[in-house]
Amino acid sequence: MIMKNNRYKNIILKRLFDILFSVIGLITFGLVIIIFVFLSTIETNSNGLFFQKRVGYRGKLFKIIKIKTMYIQNQNKSSITLKNDPRITKIGKFMRRFKIDELPQLINILKGDMSFVGPRPDLPEIINQIPKHERDIILSVKPGVTCLSSIDFINEENLFTNENNSIEYIMKNIMPKKIKLNIDYINNMNLKNDIFIIIKTIIKIITSF
Repeated sequence: MIMKNNRYKNIILKRLFDILFSVIGLITFGLVIIIFVFLSTIETNSNGLFFQKRVGYRGKLFKIIKIKTMYIQNQNKSSITLKNDPRITKIGKFMRRFKIDELPQLINILKGDMSFVGPRPDLPEIINQIPKHERDIILSVKPGVTCLSSIDFINEENLFTNENNSIEYIMKNIMPKKIKLNIDYINNMNLKNDIFIIIKTIIKIITSF
């Protein structure tokens, strides 16, 4: 009973944290988001926002929001971004380097689709290949903007070339470690750990040139 009550307390604190800091984040970075959406709109000659269906809490699909970093004519050719991918725009490279394209996910957090910290939301074709027991654990919490696996694989696209850009490669070489890190996080989930992961993510972004 005590463990159950602690879990509910952690969930409530986590949600309050998400609401408070997503509002603060949107106020702080709102102008930055608008500027880069405008620049992306000009460079891609299309809507500067990118929407994609991801698997969320308890398997519910939602549309993740990002600033578009690829040219529209090639946007849907592959769901996997390659190292030095020619589809990425010049401004897109800068945004992806500093994760500026992820800022609109503050809206996803405020809506309740996501949390600041949690397993990154995957595409249906990837999440459906994870063993059911592990998949159920991962989907038992809201997906996050960052997590332990995001920190370890902060430059994940550098792992992909034309030769190893398949979902099979992801499931064999990347997903097992991600699953372990995500389950470890869920088993020890609390606000203190979330704050630590957020700080560690910011440091990683700044230092990972």
